[in-house]
Amino acid sequence: MNILTVSQNYFVRGGSDRYFFGLNKLLREKGHQVIPFAGASEKNLPSEWAGFFPKAIDVKQPKTLELPSYFYNRNARKQLQRLLELNKIDIAHLNIYYGVLTSSILKELKSHNIPIVQTLHEYKLACPVYTCYRDQTLCTQCSDFRYYHAIKNRCNSNSIVKSTVSALESYISRALGSEQLIDQFITVSEFQRSILSGMGVPQDKMRTIHNFVDSEAFVDQSCKNKEGFLFAGRIELSKGVEDLIRLASSHQNTNFVVAGDGSAMPWLKEQIAQRKLSNIKIMGFLSQAELKKAISEAKACLVLSIWPEPFGLAVTESYAAGTPVVAYANGGPAELVQHGKTGFLVQPGNLGELGDAIAMLEDDSDLAIEMGSEAQKIVRNNFSTDSYYDQLMQVYKRSLGGQHA
Repeated sequence: MNILTVSQNYFVRGGSDRYFFGLNKLLREKGHQVIPFAGASEKNLPSEWAGFFPKAIDVKQPKTLELPSYFYNRNARKQLQRLLELNKIDIAHLNIYYGVLTSSILKELKSHNIPIVQTLHEYKLACPVYTCYRDQTLCTQCSDFRYYHAIKNRCNSNSIVKSTVSALESYISRALGSEQLIDQFITVSEFQRSILSGMGVPQDKMRTIHNFVDSEAFVDQSCKNKEGFLFAGRIELSKGVEDLIRLASSHQNTNFVVAGDGSAMPWLKEQIAQRKLSNIKIMGFLSQAELKKAISEAKACLVLSIWPEPFGLAVTESYAAGTPVVAYANGGPAELVQHGKTGFLVQPGNLGELGDAIAMLEDDSDLAIEMGSEAQKIVRNNFSTDSYYDQLMQVYKRSLGGQHA
């Protein structure tokens, strides 16, 4: 089968990018021809298909003259048309494509009679700012695609201008078929599926397949002398950085490691300096190999997102390394962590419960090892590449109408 895989980036910035490259690798290993299509960028990894990648704008801060391309990227459609004329594609599998490639690509795919599957990593179909989170609580005001609520509530950076751009992009994207032209959506948790369904996305177009993790890639990273607690990922306030600071301040005999980068990194460093916290080590952005090593060396990983994350790749990657997880019982991670068995679930913002969980693992190394061992078994049984592939092929076959094996 010839598969077009689509993403904003062809470099690793976050969990959705790790999924994208993992998906490409998995499909190739299973014998498929995989052709990636992404925005052009100096950060991109090498690809023989880079000549087809359209120019990308900065989606974080698009310039005024670039705004039309943020809503509808004509060059993306033109480059995709050129690619499709030269290559036979059986099915397209979309990752995050908004803003960079835009929904301009959808009608081009359909004009070539190519079925489209999309893995959803957020709530973008129903929420212009992707999160369904506002004022420290779940927000579903934009249900039934009433995106104007994002403007009323200044959901994007508390800015009327940015919020208007986000809402307008969502209206245009929907008009171009961001829901109607997709044959099947893959949700990464039942929590995400239920939220999107409740907000108007057709339930029969969605199927939940939990993200996979290549557990074999963590085998050589196995570590029995685990120390400290790892906070890894994007360094943003929505990821619970403020609670991490409070936790470290009240447990100054416990070591914490921070891996990653983001807009809240300056604030984090400032807080560490002001509070004189010598028990937090900042490692910055890590390569995949370095991140795996850091996960395997930690006594436990902390997943403290205060927004309802759809999945929680940090959880399954920790499991693969034999490392338990302490997570807020919120969103996707609540489906993944088995309380008392593979780690601990804590009510969001409850620093007392969080501190108790940390103390139990800090004081009982055997407990951490037992939980890590159980976590490894679970990830191999439930989140393996083979299991994911089998479920993915069912989605493909349904979209293709049974044309391919």
